[in-house]
Amino acid sequence: MRNLSNHESGIWSSLFIIVLTSVYFFSKVLGAMAAGTPLPVDELYRLGLALVFIIVAAEIALQVTLAIACRKKERTDERDALIAAKGARNAYYVLVTGLALLGGHAALNRIFGRGLEIDLSTAIVFVLLALVIAEIFHFASQLYYYRRGV
Repeated sequence: MRNLSNHESGIWSSLFIIVLTSVYFFSKVLGAMAAGTPLPVDELYRLGLALVFIIVAAEIALQVTLAIACRKKERTDERDALIAAKGARNAYYVLVTGLALLGGHAALNRIFGRGLEIDLSTAIVFVLLALVIAEIFHFASQLYYYRRGV
């Protein structure tokens, strides 16, 4: 296996942090929703804010560690910019699809009166879920393009 570039190492660490914190957050929140006791919006806000701080602190720590360990600064070239753009494009498609599904479900539920009742906390959770899935696709796409080539 070839060595990872600094860019790839940074993407892997970001992907690891996002997946780890998202599994914790959504297992807690979706578990409460499945039990029939969704978290109130203020508790959801506090939990989300705490996780944002954890993600930021973990990102800083891992990126600094990677920078110290690599010591060799790589220049960003056109290939890196193209890979970043393609990753952002793929993430955008996933995000728009997730939000369209949420909006479509809410509209159909309002028209026909069937399906999941979407209150504010449920909508917040599903918007966050769409954002997280899009970010995972963003990182995974970048890793794919680094390995496969553009």
